[in-house]
Amino acid sequence: MKRLFKWSALLLLTGTILIVLGLLFGAHKNVGYYAHGFRIIEKTTKTRSLPKINNVLINTKDAAITVKAGNRRQLTTRTIKTGQPQVTVKDGHLTVRVKRTPVAKAKLNFDANDKPVEVILTLPKGELNHLKLSTTSGNIYVKDQTSKNLSATTNNGSLAMKSVKAKQSSQLHSRNGAIRFNTVRLKNSHVITESGEITIVKSQLTKTSLASTSGDIHLRHNKIHGQINLHTNNGSIGVQATPTTGYVIHSSNSKYNDFFGKSFKESLVKNQNTGDTLNLETKNGIVKVIR
Repeated sequence: MKRLFKWSALLLLTGTILIVLGLLFGAHKNVGYYAHGFRIIEKTTKTRSLPKINNVLINTKDAAITVKAGNRRQLTTRTIKTGQPQVTVKDGHLTVRVKRTPVAKAKLNFDANDKPVEVILTLPKGELNHLKLSTTSGNIYVKDQTSKNLSATTNNGSLAMKSVKAKQSSQLHSRNGAIRFNTVRLKNSHVITESGEITIVKSQLTKTSLASTSGDIHLRHNKIHGQINLHTNNGSIGVQATPTTGYVIHSSNSKYNDFFGKSFKESLVKNQNTGDTLNLETKNGIVKVIR
């Protein structure tokens, strides 16, 4: 009982200290406890105007990334004050790097309007040569962009795109998070998630592979060209309103597999040697192809 009282008193004291610190600093900032004691967590937002650029490289450790269309070409960074981003522009190349910020052992939020660490790039509608985005921990969102080559990787976060064109090739990877694409055009592309679902709707896919180690894959209302490969080790595959000529399907033995209203056990092959073919494979799940 004495030990419980002691720990309760210690927690109460710690909470009181955090509250006092927050009040002393206007009750509009966050307080974190780090290895060397308490520290006020201050964030700063900075917007930079940019010249015309053809190539973009954004690499962050724990910040979300957004690339969107707008009338003005600009870069907005919202980061911890002690971890300012490195931004360089040279010969049409934009490079943004944000280092990892220390993680607080405990944190108390006094700011109701607190926003996450984020990098926001705004570009007029046009075409880039290369768009390369990567973050260790954070979501990636791209909208209304066209690039010859596209690369996006997040180790811990979702990957979402809308109205995006990758004319030559793309490498899109979310290690631990969902992938959701709407009205995209991908060519010679690899879309991979190790733990999460892949959903693509109202899009055009040409010679593209989709793979999930553990998660479902969904295609709805798409147009496909060439060989399109869908593979999941542990999940189901659903294809709706995505017509093609050829089908090669391998699934786990299940009475729930469905091919346009007809059930099948493990494998189904139709017009395999045609130019446009859906190759569907799941090691542990069902496959449904419906109109």
